[in-house]
Amino acid sequence: DLNELKTTGAKVKVRKDLALQQVAALSNKANSEGQLEDAKPKLDLSLQGQWNGRDEEYSKAYDESFEKDQPLWYVGVSFSMPLDQFKYSDAREGYRKMAQAYELRRDSLKEEALNTWRNFIDQGSLLKDQIQLSRDLEDVQKKKADSERQRLQRGRSTTFQVLSFEQDYIAAKSQRINTELKAREYLTLKPMFE
Repeated sequence: DLNELKTTGAKVKVRKDLALQQVAALSNKANSEGQLEDAKPKLDLSLQGQWNGRDEEYSKAYDESFEKDQPLWYVGVSFSMPLDQFKYSDAREGYRKMAQAYELRRDSLKEEALNTWRNFIDQGSLLKDQIQLSRDLEDVQKKKADSERQRLQRGRSTTFQVLSFEQDYIAAKSQRINTELKAREYLTLKPMFE
C-alpha cells in the first residue's frame, strides 16, 4: 500500500542508537567538566560553634554547657592546591579539550540524526514514486503484449515480435516486484525512528 510510504509532514525523529550516543556524549562532557573542577585549586571556609561548661565537676560543667555564657567559636580557612601546578594545568587543559570534543561529538550526532531522518523521508518519497512508475510501466507493457498477441492471431505480426513484447512485460513486472521489495525493506527500518 502506497499510503504506508507517506512521510510528508512528519516531525523529525531520531534513531534510537543515535539518541543513546548523544546521551553518552553529554554524560562524558559533564564528567570531563567535573574532572576539570576537581583539578582546580580549592578554598574552603568553615565556621563551627559550641557551648562549653567550665566547672570542675562534671555534672555542673554539663549543665553549664547548655547555657550561652561561654561559647566557643571556630573559624577555618583551608586552601589546597596541587604542588605540581604545571602538570595539573596540562590536565585541566586536557579536560577542557575533552569537554569540547564531547560537545562537538554531540553536535555531530545531532547533525547525523537529522541527515538520517531526511534521507529516510526522501527515500520513502522516492520509493513511492518508483512503485507508481513501475506499476504504470507494467500496465503499459501488458497492454502492448496483449495487443501484439491479437495482431499475431490476425496475421499482422510475427512470433518473435510477440515474444519480445512479452519479455518486456516480464521485465517490467520483475522491476515492479523488486521495487515493492525495496519498499518493504524500507518499512522495516521505520521502527528504528519510533
